[in-house]
Amino acid sequence: MLNVSEIVAKTEAMFDLFNDHFYGGELNRPAITVSPDGGRGAYGWCSVYEIWQDSSKGYREINICAEYIDRPIGEVAATMLHEMAHLYNLTHGIKDVSNNGYYHNKKFKETAEAHSLHIEHHEKYGWMVTTLAADAAEWIAKVENPEGFQVAARLPRSNPADSSAAPAAGNGGHHRQPPHRLPDQNEGRR
Repeated sequence: MLNVSEIVAKTEAMFDLFNDHFYGGELNRPAITVSPDGGRGAYGWCSVYEIWQDSSKGYREINICAEYIDRPIGEVAATMLHEMAHLYNLTHGIKDVSNNGYYHNKKFKETAEAHSLHIEHHEKYGWMVTTLAADAAEWIAKVENPEGFQVAARLPRSNPADSSAAPAAGNGGHHRQPPHRLPDQNEGRR
């Protein structure tokens, strides 16, 4: 039986583990969600605004798209770290994207590479082709957090029957294909 709360808990544990290791615990945890990409053409996103509220505080959102959560853990980790780089830049007032959140500029590349990602240029979307740097891949392959979440294990498939929805090779941690959406559908997300 699919247990979505377990998938979200593992994704939250991944964020916490990566925040401690790659960001020195500096980032405030956003709302972590796992939901479909809705045709956006992305592995994940980070909301620009604090779209989640409790009685006293607002939270941004990092979403890992459900269709792609079953990728090898290094790819899911690269997506999480990609979105964490956006979160870091948002927290520090650094504008790292343009063109309604599609074009990733050199400021994004600098932050991402300073936090153990390798970023390559995409002709249309800028500095967004995301893979783990060697040090991150080695660390993730052998780490286990105190709750027993072994990062080297794969997360459960969100839709085992749909194995044909794999993204195009080489697109790293963010966009899998040129997005097909109206400009206002995803405003406020990176």
